[in-house]
Amino acid sequence: FISALKKVRQTCIEAYNHQLYPFDKLTDELGLERDMSRSPVFDVMVVMHNETQTTRMTFDNVEVSEFDFQTRTSKYDLTFTVTETRDAFDVVIEYNTDLFEDGRILRMRNHLEELAKSVVNAPDQSVAYLNILPKSERHQILVEFNDTTTDYPRDKTIAEVFEAKVREVPDNRAVVYEGTELSYQELNACANHLAHTLKDEFNVGHEECVGVLMDKSERMIISLLGILKSGGAYMAIDPAHPIERIKYILTDSKCRVVIAEGEYLSEIIPQCAGIQAIDAKDLGIQHSKSQKPDLKAVGNGRSLGYVIYTSGSTGNPKGSLIEHRTGLRAVLNTNYIRFDESDNVLQTCSLSFDVSVFDIWGPLLNGGCLCLIPDRAIVEADKMKYYVRHYGIATMWLTTSLFNELLDADTGIFEGMKTLVVGGEKLSTPHINKVKKAHPTLRVVNGYGPTENGTLTTCHQIEKFYERDIPIGRPISNTQVIILDANDQIVPIGIPGELCASGDGLARGYLNLPEQTAEKFVSHPHKPGEKMYRIGDMARWMPDGCVEYFGRNDDQVKIRGYRIELGEIENRFLRHPDIRQAVVRDRVSPTSPARELIAYFVCREEVKSPPDVAALRDFLGQSLPVYMIPSYFVCMEVFPLNVSGKVDRKALPSPEEAALETSTDMAAPRNEIEEHLLRAWQRIVSREHIGIYDNYFAIGGDSIKAIQIASRLQEEDLKIEVRDIFQYPTIAGLADRVVSTERVIAQDLITGVVPLTAVQSWFFDSYKRARHHFNQSEMLCST
Repeated sequence: FISALKKVRQTCIEAYNHQLYPFDKLTDELGLERDMSRSPVFDVMVVMHNETQTTRMTFDNVEVSEFDFQTRTSKYDLTFTVTETRDAFDVVIEYNTDLFEDGRILRMRNHLEELAKSVVNAPDQSVAYLNILPKSERHQILVEFNDTTTDYPRDKTIAEVFEAKVREVPDNRAVVYEGTELSYQELNACANHLAHTLKDEFNVGHEECVGVLMDKSERMIISLLGILKSGGAYMAIDPAHPIERIKYILTDSKCRVVIAEGEYLSEIIPQCAGIQAIDAKDLGIQHSKSQKPDLKAVGNGRSLGYVIYTSGSTGNPKGSLIEHRTGLRAVLNTNYIRFDESDNVLQTCSLSFDVSVFDIWGPLLNGGCLCLIPDRAIVEADKMKYYVRHYGIATMWLTTSLFNELLDADTGIFEGMKTLVVGGEKLSTPHINKVKKAHPTLRVVNGYGPTENGTLTTCHQIEKFYERDIPIGRPISNTQVIILDANDQIVPIGIPGELCASGDGLARGYLNLPEQTAEKFVSHPHKPGEKMYRIGDMARWMPDGCVEYFGRNDDQVKIRGYRIELGEIENRFLRHPDIRQAVVRDRVSPTSPARELIAYFVCREEVKSPPDVAALRDFLGQSLPVYMIPSYFVCMEVFPLNVSGKVDRKALPSPEEAALETSTDMAAPRNEIEEHLLRAWQRIVSREHIGIYDNYFAIGGDSIKAIQIASRLQEEDLKIEVRDIFQYPTIAGLADRVVSTERVIAQDLITGVVPLTAVQSWFFDSYKRARHHFNQSEMLCST
């Protein structure tokens, strides 16, 4: 402190030499804008008075005292008037009440007082480590704001808790999917059959990773439970990911057993060396009467339960190691939601997304019913509305982007629901206010948290209309958070810092990445013997104990709920033979509240013309999932640099200013297929003027809208894969990829052996009585 004081003293002495410089001339030369609401040069002023030699006035027979004058108007945002007397410093704080609440100023006064004590006690201490936090505020932050302990079976495994629930409610519906229903007892029997298979035939060991590569169905849930019952840890792999990414995950995790189905079993698994596959079609309801018993529990709450891969800065994804108690603490006896046995919960998230823990284990560990629907139905408002009504959905989680899309399409989707959790990205205040107005009794929760702290870290029940950003709330049960400055000191209430988490939700670390684990999972600086995770988000405490979120302090961003490393995209970009430099940044889309990625690149000198957008998307799509493919690509001759010689990201042009593709005249469709595509694009992207050579992403398209376009075309008997839209992002280029699915069913006489249909097979497996009579299967849709 002494050295800092000397430096400030010297600066002040030098400034005094210029104290006669005209103020108006100063503001003119600095180019400052005049604003009647504030001072043009400074907002905070410190006034120092010295009265150590002043003699108090006295009069015969008259008592003289200071007059406490109340100022009605603040000249500046904040003014400190310090008067030095013979035995003390008197400080008067004048502040703008439009900017500061009384409580904030009182805390500021206490911080100044605490700082003064610290300086007196240790004048040679580094300024960074001088304490400004009173004991009462420290106790409030560490204890009162983090009083979250509740009782839950922290020493049990997920499988043990599920088996206990089976004994309580054996006949309750556990899972429903497209006409298939499994009770808790039936689901347990199917999972036991798989668990015995994994142990007896594949020798799956304790905490061994077993891959799950399939679409949503009751077989997916059977797979997860069977793996956990066997003592293994499940590892969800999104089938939509590029084959190179899937192969890397399987290799990195040393996975040797994968449960897969359909084309994933026949096309992907053969490309992955050393993998033993289990066909998921053998895991269906045919085993619901299996008599195989529950296996003896292997491990406890601290055993590895599942592995989730997220984006990594090195160019490859990284696997977070999550224990059983992490999943349990998120859904059992927690303070942000109550799961009831009568609740039907809709799974909306991919199994490879950490929120699937909420979707799946929330209902299944509390006696409720897990409802599954096709992925394409989730992004279409009319289908979502149907399923919410059809299943009587009480609870679901939606990422912010998807929630905004659905709400804009139809506010009636959420009618009749009890609880809606929205998160994964910063909430859109107008959309939250809109759903609250449309459904006053709906409980809306802002859910926040990284994968490394078990899906959820804080939650905020939204009980009012907001005009500004919505807080991310308080720590959930058995989780603690702390906000630190750059020197790991606790920041006061209202001051931004880095958000960190500790408690039962903490992951073990990253698979095969000891250095990154040591960097992010560190010893808690204020709780000896405990670990904490550095989330990397900037936040601050609010006086009521809620946390307000500001954004990242590094190169991580969130796109459609997925936390991704911009460095991973940049590293992949640099593997392109024509690219010399690459920078990726994010921004809020001009057409929606969602965030989107922009890639900037500089070609090698010998490259005569830059690669086109379709080629770049195709190149990145070989190794990155669709949500990591940039929406825009901008080619530059050289990157702007700041004074430190680093790329000045703020100076990079917007895609609208410097797009890779030149503008084209709006060309009309040339055939019927292009007309179908144009109508679908116009409806989903909400834009009338689109030409067949316009880039899908340049007109506001994204992966969610791509799924909606594919579904819309399917209704017109036209089939197209979502990945085709990314690889051929113009109507002209996409038209050749469209396949007509309309076909005439042959009505000729059939002779010989005719194999049973899937429905017939299910019927004869399930219905054992009177199979000699004719049966007709129908599917009815009630609206």
